[in-house]
Amino acid sequence: ATVSWASPVSNGGYPIDGYFVEWWSQDKLPEVQVVRLLYTSLLSQSTFTLSFSPTPTVKKETSNLPWNSSADLVRREILNLGWDEEFDLVLIRDVKVTRSNLANGYQWTVTFGDNPDRSLNDGDQVSLSGSVMKNGDVGSPTITVSTSQDGQRPGGLNEVQYLQVIGTGTLSGHYRIKFSGSEWTSFVPIHASASYIKNALEQLSTVGEVDVVQNDSVDQSLVGTGGDLVHHYEVQFMSNPGNADAMVIDTSHLASSDDDVSLVVFDGSNTMGSLNTKESAAIPGEIPVHYGNSDILDSAADTFQITGLITGTEYFVSVSARNSVHGLSKRMLPFPSSITPPLQAPGIPQYVSLDVNSGYSDSLVMNFDPPESTGGNDILFYRVELDPTPSFDSPIVQDFDCPAGNKRTER
Repeated sequence: ATVSWASPVSNGGYPIDGYFVEWWSQDKLPEVQVVRLLYTSLLSQSTFTLSFSPTPTVKKETSNLPWNSSADLVRREILNLGWDEEFDLVLIRDVKVTRSNLANGYQWTVTFGDNPDRSLNDGDQVSLSGSVMKNGDVGSPTITVSTSQDGQRPGGLNEVQYLQVIGTGTLSGHYRIKFSGSEWTSFVPIHASASYIKNALEQLSTVGEVDVVQNDSVDQSLVGTGGDLVHHYEVQFMSNPGNADAMVIDTSHLASSDDDVSLVVFDGSNTMGSLNTKESAAIPGEIPVHYGNSDILDSAADTFQITGLITGTEYFVSVSARNSVHGLSKRMLPFPSSITPPLQAPGIPQYVSLDVNSGYSDSLVMNFDPPESTGGNDILFYRVELDPTPSFDSPIVQDFDCPAGNKRTER
């Protein structure tokens, strides 16, 4: 795919020193978490629970599960998280569970967001938390939960960080912000508006576009924060893909009549607190599936060829201009905004070899590797033909099916 553009009407007051091309798909990648229950000797009475806390104010826990619970039982309990006789919170709709034996325990693999027709559990999920009860067993059971694959929702997700001004009395002075190794912003007044902070951040060389919302009346319990709140800002990073670094604040020029002013940044994160609840409602960024970029191109460039795309997958593309002082512009989407490399026939098999079948007088041995390109879909079978003439006028044909998981089925 080739994208082209013209230079911007405005350079922001400084010469354009390059362009930046990005591309991504709307595919999604499921989250995979692994629950392991280990012991030193065989158990009989031990049980465990799993809890899930998608927000600072919501935490739901399964009933006690036997130490050797089946995958179906664990899945059922996870799906029922959030239900009780008074309230029916739908926390999880899309989950698969498999169980495997370990030398000294069991492992349950929990997959979120694998159903293409459901979106509730797409993307980066908070971690399940486990607790184990020995109930008299002497096998020292332990339980851990780890994430083997972070989820990615279609198109990714912008990071949202919280910036809060905390204090009492009369506040005065200014502060500065930097982000991802940048220089400091200009000084920001302690009672700045959202638009003022947005403008200050967008002058940094490491920030493209941000959106800033001010909500000083926010219910702190809902967002997982505390203290004597004066100002609450939600900063959404619109053009910094993936999980962004936390903003850094210089507060050395602030003052309070009660000498208690502070600025607090809540990074976008799924970090859990000491009670196994999500620490804050700040949102971690997710990089889109199949995301790629060009690095900074020369200022004279006006086209870029994107290679290595997957046939049959729709890609979206953007172009940004950059100057060395204020960084990247807003993303500009071309027309059309997406392109799909067409499906095609697979490439030829690689490293094909033919040899006699040692010890047999009526057969040959053929070896080959898969083609470099599948053409954008699964290989269903390989066809081998044998004929005494190079023109294959009347060949003997045999098809070798690929694993059953690649076969198309109709219902």
